[in-house]
Amino acid sequence: PAFAHGYRAAYSAVYDRTDYASAIEQLKTLGHDDHPNVANLIGYSYRKLGDYRQSQLWYERALKADPNHVLTWQYYGLWQLEQGNREQAQYHLSRIAAICGTGCEEYRSLAAALEKPPGTSPVY
Repeated sequence: PAFAHGYRAAYSAVYDRTDYASAIEQLKTLGHDDHPNVANLIGYSYRKLGDYRQSQLWYERALKADPNHVLTWQYYGLWQLEQGNREQAQYHLSRIAAICGTGCEEYRSLAAALEKPPGTSPVY
């Protein structure tokens, strides 16, 4: 219960309040850094703060914990796009398709971002 409560609070800090720095601290204090949902949310928060190196480390940690963590493939694909790595983002899209098909939200989101011209900021 304590983990679930703490995760929900950090999740709210990210998605409801866009308080990424606070969310990172909350998530790290949970003591479950290798849980794919935790590592992915930390990676997302670092990416939103513009710390792409830390973000990459956390996305890779999430995928090490669960190679089929579809939300990490999506967010890491968006990270790749932000870095100008369209080919890598396309690879991430193919991984999502293999995991949940082309109809899942994660696939549709990354596919839509890939359809935008290079240099355009994805909306997510």
